[in-house]
Amino acid sequence: MRIAAECPECLERLVRQTAKYATNDEGLQRRAIDEAMDTVRLVLSPDKVPTQVSGEAQRVIRAVTGNRDPYRQWKDREMDQAGRLFTSVRASYRDGIQSLLTLSLVGNAMDFFKDVSTVEKEMARPVQFGVDHIDKVTEFLDAARSALFMSDDRMEDVLCFVPGVNLCMKKALFLADNAGECFFDLPIVNEMAGLMRVSYVVKKSPVQNDLTEEDLLLSGLYPKMAAEVVSATDTPGLDLSLTSGEFRKEFASADLIVAKGMGHWETLSELSPNGKVFHLLVAKCAPVARSLGVPLGSYVAILR
Repeated sequence: MRIAAECPECLERLVRQTAKYATNDEGLQRRAIDEAMDTVRLVLSPDKVPTQVSGEAQRVIRAVTGNRDPYRQWKDREMDQAGRLFTSVRASYRDGIQSLLTLSLVGNAMDFFKDVSTVEKEMARPVQFGVDHIDKVTEFLDAARSALFMSDDRMEDVLCFVPGVNLCMKKALFLADNAGECFFDLPIVNEMAGLMRVSYVVKKSPVQNDLTEEDLLLSGLYPKMAAEVVSATDTPGLDLSLTSGEFRKEFASADLIVAKGMGHWETLSELSPNGKVFHLLVAKCAPVARSLGVPLGSYVAILR
C-alpha cells in the first residue's frame, strides 16, 4: 500500500508522539522532531510505503535522543493492560482454530492512539468482519491435522492428491504486531505448533510499540510459546529488503504466513498475491480501509 493523502499528517503525529516518549528534555524533543520531519519530507513520495517513511523517521529520533526504546514505558503499560483484557475476553472464545484465529484478531484492536477503556469496549463487541477468510485457513489447518493421524503407508498417497489442499504444509511464519497482542496470539500459535513448525516473528530491535524478543521475555509468555521465536527487521511491518538472506528463504518457503496488523498489510500488500499470506488486522485508518475496500474500523481476515 502506497502513501495516501492522509499519511503526512499521521506521520507528523507519530513523530511528535515518539519524540515525546523518547525524552523529557523539551529542547531535545524539538531537535528530534525537526530532524525527523526533515527526514519525512526528504523520503516522502507517492511510491513509498508509509511504514518505510515512519521507520526512517523513528531511527532519527532514537539517534538524536539516545533512547533505543522510546515506547518502553508505554509497552510496559500495554502489556499489563493486555494481560487483563485477555483474561476478560478469553472466556468468550472456544478452543479450535477458527475461534482462536478470531481471538488473535481481536487483540489487534489495541491501539496506542486510543485509551484502554475505549479498546475494552471494542473488544467486548461482537466481531464485525469487513473481509472474512478464516474458513479458508481453518480448512487448510484442519487438513494438516487430519494428516497427522494417518498411517505412514497412506501418508504419501494422501499428501499430494487432495484437490485444492496442500497437506504437505510443514512450516508457517506468524508475524507479530503490537507488544500486548502476544497474549492473544499465544493460543493459536501453540495450536498451529502442534500441526507444523511455526516461527513467531518479532522485531529485531525496538520500534514503536511493536513486539520484540525482550518484550516477550518480560511478558512471561516466552517459556509458554511452543513456536520458535525469530526476529526480522527494526521497522514497522515487514520490509523484506531489510531482512537477512536466511529470513527471505524462510519467508519464500513457508506454506502459510499469518501477518498481524496494518504495518504488515502496508508492506506485504505490495507483493504479488500467492495464496499463502493471511492478514489479521483492524482497519484503523482511512487509507488502509480504502485499500481493503472495507469500512473504517472493520475487522479483516484476508488471505492473499
